[in-house]
Amino acid sequence: MRASECMREGLAAQRDDLIKQLHLVLRETLFISRAYVRPADLKHIAVAEADGFFGFLEQPDGTATTRGGQLCQKGLGEQTILQMGQVLRLFCHTHLDVDLFLPGMEVVDAYHGSLVQGFIEEQKALILEEQERIRSALQRAISRHTLQMEVAADVTR
Repeated sequence: MRASECMREGLAAQRDDLIKQLHLVLRETLFISRAYVRPADLKHIAVAEADGFFGFLEQPDGTATTRGGQLCQKGLGEQTILQMGQVLRLFCHTHLDVDLFLPGMEVVDAYHGSLVQGFIEEQKALILEEQERIRSALQRAISRHTLQMEVAADVTR
């Protein structure tokens, strides 16, 4: 049996513990996340994150990057994402046998690195969109102000 299969089987039995730990981190960091993260969504986010990690154990692919982008869109903050990585490392440290510890940490680092990468890419995209909206609004305000100044100048002539 491959190391990844052994890890998945060993950790899958502790899935509920991972969900509990992720949910705890999400609750603790709720107020440093953006305002539109609802407390009622935290359990669902924790479950989806645990499922994403176990899915990555089964098939390491680009889904972690996509997942990171989704977490950013949901409004989670950077600190939350970093603490989720700590939870994953501690989870593997606690529940993996000694001979699987190093491969487990490599998988966690690969998963979390991809998650962070997706989060950062989406965060950059959101910032650029927001900057464009601000620029556009400022341009409209300047245009209106310029027009008002021209009208005022015409009135005083």
